[in-house]
Amino acid sequence: MNSKIDDINAKTTDGYDAFSLARIYNNQKILEELFQHIPYDDFQWNEKDKIIFDQIYQAISDEDFRVIDSYPIWLVIDETAGETPLHNACKLGCPIVVLHLLHRQYSDNKIEANIIFLREKQNGFTPILSAAYADQLKYFERMLNIILKLIITNNSPDKFISDIFIDRYGRSLLQICVLSKQIK
Repeated sequence: MNSKIDDINAKTTDGYDAFSLARIYNNQKILEELFQHIPYDDFQWNEKDKIIFDQIYQAISDEDFRVIDSYPIWLVIDETAGETPLHNACKLGCPIVVLHLLHRQYSDNKIEANIIFLREKQNGFTPILSAAYADQLKYFERMLNIILKLIITNNSPDKFISDIFIDRYGRSLLQICVLSKQIK
């Protein structure tokens, strides 16, 4: 007698399992049902994360705030690079999404990680450093204005500035702008 996991992982004559078919037909209800029947240490959970991250990437590109708002703003959507939706919105050049995420950060009553300070694992970039490195001038300017307002109202701007404007390799915002030919 087969277990549910065996049935889920069983291949059709074409070589597809239940997860593959649900992804091919983009059926979220079936995927959710399948995930209810597999243990948390199953390799398929990595696929669920990938599906969620792909949805967030697409939502950022499409400016679909319904999907974006269904996940926490500090969610790391690329585990190897350590990027958040804000980092990706900045790299993709989506200033409306960036402003939406920043507004959500400051209007949210829940105490969540401050997304301006969150760094990528890969390069140690904060969102504004990501914008500079990705040559996203429109986003870079808006983010810089927001940060300058925060610096003016901050009691210890020295620590604040180094936390935001210097990457993990010690490169400053100016150096990154020069590297990316952002300065005009």
